[in-house]
Amino acid sequence: MSQYTRSTDSRLIIGLLFLLLGVYFLLNNFNLIPFSIPYYLVSWQTLLIVIGVLIIATSDKKGGGITLVIIGGVFLLSDIFNISFWNIISQFWPLVFVIIGVSLLIRRNQEKKRIGEASMLEVIDESAVFSGNEKIVSSDWFRGGRITSIFGGNEINLMNSRLAEGVHVIDVFVLFGGMEIVVPSEWNVKVDVSPILGGFEDKRQFHQDYSPEAGQQLIIRGQVIMGGGEIRNA
Repeated sequence: MSQYTRSTDSRLIIGLLFLLLGVYFLLNNFNLIPFSIPYYLVSWQTLLIVIGVLIIATSDKKGGGITLVIIGGVFLLSDIFNISFWNIISQFWPLVFVIIGVSLLIRRNQEKKRIGEASMLEVIDESAVFSGNEKIVSSDWFRGGRITSIFGGNEINLMNSRLAEGVHVIDVFVLFGGMEIVVPSEWNVKVDVSPILGGFEDKRQFHQDYSPEAGQQLIIRGQVIMGGGEIRNA
């Protein structure tokens, strides 16, 4: 199933879900529903969970769906078991660090397998943790890498580099930090970043005669959590 088809199906399901909920609440306000439905099945919390599950099942960017499921689940459990939301947060907030740590370890292993024995002149591995980092990369055969910003910022300038043949990936991770990536105008770059309470902007500017290099592509992929990032070409 193509990405377009999956996206269309998810929008259809979400649209029907909102339609049914709207009709139910409208009829319920006029006491026209002859039967009762447990409140937690038609609550806003359940709606968030359902939408989150649909996003996870139908989209390559699963971060937003996971966030909706967590938010809906926490508030739903709070209502069902009559537990204070803040009590749940105070007990389980360390899980945030566990999830982030596991995510970083998994992503690191995936990147090591992908990059293999590539020369450090071909790939980047930049981290800024509670600090700032500025780097100008000069490579005639750039093959991607990874950039991590945790309570810090990275500024990576690739203007003096040439992209290698094929498809290459820069894996980015931002947590309470920032990131800026500068690329040559002729590069074919695809941004595939999942923001969670954050954002990643594509600020590149192109002329009318813009023609990306054939046979070469750079994908910016990863997550931005409560932080920000951008890519530009000037």
